[in-house]
Amino acid sequence: QEPADQQEEVILPAAFTLPYDPDQTLDPVTCADGMQQVAGSLIYEGLFRLDRQLEPQPWLCQSYTYDAASLTYTFTLRSGVTFSDLTAADAAATLRRAKSSQRYSARLAHVAAVSAGDGVVIVTLSRPDSSLPALLDIPIVKSGTEESLTPVGTGPYYFTTDEAGACLASHSGWWRGESRPAERIALSAARDREAILYQFSSHEVQLITADLIGTEPITATGNISYEDADTTVLQFLGFNTARAPFQDSAARRALGLGINRETLVSAVLSGHARAAQFPVSPVSPLYPAELESLYS
Repeated sequence: QEPADQQEEVILPAAFTLPYDPDQTLDPVTCADGMQQVAGSLIYEGLFRLDRQLEPQPWLCQSYTYDAASLTYTFTLRSGVTFSDLTAADAAATLRRAKSSQRYSARLAHVAAVSAGDGVVIVTLSRPDSSLPALLDIPIVKSGTEESLTPVGTGPYYFTTDEAGACLASHSGWWRGESRPAERIALSAARDREAILYQFSSHEVQLITADLIGTEPITATGNISYEDADTTVLQFLGFNTARAPFQDSAARRALGLGINRETLVSAVLSGHARAAQFPVSPVSPLYPAELESLYS
């Protein structure tokens, strides 16, 4: 690390701006991937939030219990959370919408029913699932506002329009009460990938997402910096185990040992990934590192 007196001074922009598509909803259940989700992450919050080890931490949920006999989770909501207010009916309505959505239906496939009580959300499963809290980082919106392009959320910012245009304004009544890096985050209209890249290269916006394994990955060059974020997204090589030679488990193991995952991460993804032999993120405590085999 450089001595303090030799460190280069970081000059922050006068205003921080994010791209967004004004014709697309910010509803976290149905919005497009990419920048709409980035803007939405500042507006909406879930019952739980995954930490850096991808472990669920209570967020809008204060506590929960599980009845194994009835396969029922009961989640008690945190008090003092405002939209203007957060009710169990709001949370239950979002989870019911998520269950039938393209983005979240797979993770909630074993949810049989969702209902609301007095300050609690009750989720009944069709089969046991001890990992359910980790799946409930689904952002909650105020029931009745989901048809709006800008539904109401509980997060540190809210969408508004002022004399300078569309923006995210700091929510003074945010339940966590923590300071925020900016009182106002400007939103710049960008309706496609090319517009986002142009605005980023011309410094009109200061942050974009770069999903290197997406169907249309965004890459940028120049005077920029990358910040990696661990996710549960997995790139994998699949075998057709019904046909030779991969009917043979020994053949599958041999090929698995012959794939240099570290080299693939470096060469194909420019180092922006983690090599893993098992279908679990290596940052998770569930990852069986002791079972890994060395590349041969």
